[in-house]
Amino acid sequence: MSETISNRYCGYPNFNLSCSSSNKTIINLPGDSYYVKEINYTDSTLTLIDVDVTTNQTCPRATHNVTLQTLPFSYNRLDLNLSFYFNCSYLPTSATPIECLSSGEKQSYVFVVGTEPEGIDWYDFCEDKVVVTVIDSEIDQTNGLITGFGGAMNDGFILDWRTMAECDMCEASDGRCGYNYVTKEFLCFCSDGNIKNDRCKGIEVETGG
Repeated sequence: MSETISNRYCGYPNFNLSCSSSNKTIINLPGDSYYVKEINYTDSTLTLIDVDVTTNQTCPRATHNVTLQTLPFSYNRLDLNLSFYFNCSYLPTSATPIECLSSGEKQSYVFVVGTEPEGIDWYDFCEDKVVVTVIDSEIDQTNGLITGFGGAMNDGFILDWRTMAECDMCEASDGRCGYNYVTKEFLCFCSDGNIKNDRCKGIEVETGG
């Protein structure tokens, strides 16, 4: 198997890890980059930290939701979602604003998803809403949410990854898993140089040149 073909089709799209200039491992998910804090091969989990939030340890400003799309990831049972509402013109007395993220007469708020005060249309009164994921144990939902969200965001969140059944079969037949970015098809690279669509005793497929 040529090195050019192997590099071109190796791995699942957007699943590649890279190294930053500060020697930190980075994974690029759709829309943003994340530092890889830990890879647990036993549990098949990744602990990720949004690159954008690491510049402010105590009061980071969430700028985007986590987007998984069709990647083979899912949220871990230990995760917790937080809703941030930024630059709100309506100031509910039942909610405590985030002072470090407020500007002038407009305030910003954070809640555990699903615990927002009822009867308020946040989309009408706030300029932006962002949902971020943190590890549940890092948040004191009763008293520490307003002051503790920064630390929790900098500790990251956990994603489970799932292997493709085709990849398991391919590796069991002494092959290497790959993916055709053009046709969106799974590929199995065999030690004899052939490329199959399931395992190294399957049907050979075209790679599109």
